[in-house]
Amino acid sequence: MKVGIISTFYKNYNYGGKLQAYALTKVLTNMGLEARQIQYSQHRKSTGSGRKLSKLLSSSDYRAAAVQKLTGKVLRRERASWRHRQLAFDCFDAQIPHTEKVYDDQSISQTNRSFDIFICGSDQIWNPMLLKRSYLLPFVETGKRRLSYAASIASRLDAHWQGAFQEALASFDAVSVRELQDQRELQTLLDKPVERTLDPTLLLRAEQWDELTVEPEERQPYLFCYFLGYDAAARRCVRTIARRLGLRLVTMPHMMGASGRFYPSDIGFGDKQVYDATPAEFIGYIKDATIVVTDSFHATVFSLLYQKQFLTLGRREHQEMSRRFEALLPLFGCTERFINGNYDLDKMTHLCEEPIAYNAENTELERMRQASLDYLWRNTHP
Repeated sequence: MKVGIISTFYKNYNYGGKLQAYALTKVLTNMGLEARQIQYSQHRKSTGSGRKLSKLLSSSDYRAAAVQKLTGKVLRRERASWRHRQLAFDCFDAQIPHTEKVYDDQSISQTNRSFDIFICGSDQIWNPMLLKRSYLLPFVETGKRRLSYAASIASRLDAHWQGAFQEALASFDAVSVRELQDQRELQTLLDKPVERTLDPTLLLRAEQWDELTVEPEERQPYLFCYFLGYDAAARRCVRTIARRLGLRLVTMPHMMGASGRFYPSDIGFGDKQVYDATPAEFIGYIKDATIVVTDSFHATVFSLLYQKQFLTLGRREHQEMSRRFEALLPLFGCTERFINGNYDLDKMTHLCEEPIAYNAENTELERMRQASLDYLWRNTHP
């Protein structure tokens, strides 16, 4: 069976978005399915340029360059440049099966010729601020299976959006979401089960991620910081914590889409700023860190998988996104590691120093992991 996945894969320079796409495609492939990410552009009509890029990425020379980059054999450039970030992500794309052609809302129905099953997810594809019509699979022909996997709304739905989701999801064969609150809300709108499944990155264990991870060449213990938000106060707190603990501060500035722009609050933030890391290197920086401080869902996921000392900060500019951590942190017994709004430096420093008592046998995580895999299996092997 051929499975087409539509998510935030195309031209997405967000580490978590790219890694969830990698994980879901790999899990489905391991189930014996021919799974590919659909290159879906929200902004332009389908052209041949995507095909040219895909041919470049699949060429033997480019794959060799990508492998060199991923294994750390290419000299790292120190100059802060969005081009380096884009190159790093383009290299990583060679690791994820995807369509050659780039589709838009007008042309995406052509994918019915290539796939038997369509999956939308994971990540915030259903966030009303980001939602595009194709993320609700209206283009899928009758007779082909359509389902969501760990889709995230990440905010409350008003009456308009409730009606839109109720109508669109009525034709789905199966619905699953990532957040507990999203499950509760959608279940009131639908007469079919709404299941809660793990983010795809949690379907792979740490040792499976090790097969991909590239560890950095850092000689000194460091605090790793990755912020998606722009709060300057949060950065000042992190700088102080690193200084108090005698750790080098390594940061990875967030690039805002394909714009090539970075937050002004990231300028000069950190003893070392990493601009050209691939997603595989992103995991490596988390794995080798002494402490991780982040506001990112996926940076938190990898901190948990690698059992790191960490703090997750709520984004004061987007408080509604805090709901993403409501189910994740209790799964690991780490709710106290979430700091939402009040930056108490003494408390935060103490938490960074206090070891987390990770459970070597996390039975609830394993139960959720198996339930999520079962959901994928039974809905892709009818």
